[in-house]
Amino acid sequence: TNTSVSQNETLTALQDFLQDLMTQNDRLEQFNSDLVTLVSFLNSTSVGLGNSLEDITDFLSNQISVNQGLVLNSLENTYRQRVQNWDCDFRDVFREEVFGNDFSTPIDTQTQLPAVLDYVDQRVLSELCLDVNDFASFLNAANADGTITSFRLIRDVLVYTDRALDYYFPESSERGVPLEEWVDSSFSCEQLPAPFSWTQS
Repeated sequence: TNTSVSQNETLTALQDFLQDLMTQNDRLEQFNSDLVTLVSFLNSTSVGLGNSLEDITDFLSNQISVNQGLVLNSLENTYRQRVQNWDCDFRDVFREEVFGNDFSTPIDTQTQLPAVLDYVDQRVLSELCLDVNDFASFLNAANADGTITSFRLIRDVLVYTDRALDYYFPESSERGVPLEEWVDSSFSCEQLPAPFSWTQS
């Protein structure tokens, strides 16, 4: 009886070992398949490259940089599109208000401006991770006489967002967000370490 118990334990241990061996074998087969795929990719994309690891690494690094540049350009185009179309239904939304029909009529800063700022925030500011309070500060500074009309509002949204876009996507000589920060932030403006502020632009 002791012998049969011992044999059963040995058999169970051997079965477990065999199962582990089969699992490891499956993993090695998958690894081998992945390696073959990688080698095929490198062979098909390395025409004109040397065979050294350094050459291949340089090539892949360059491809990554090119792709990052394309993603950033696409993001910039998306942001610019949002800015261009932000006021397309402004007149419809505020058609009940005089300033919604006559763009030279002042917007009441106490009773009407909060709703207008909320509209601007939803249509463009939040889409570009811009702070509505920062914009309100800019708007007041740009209209020191205290008069804000629809004409002035539309102009100031364009000026403000243009500064923001220059900050997000600077030319080589300009101050702003470098490509590395966009990459580290996964090309999400919400993740950028320093958001745009007109007082710092």
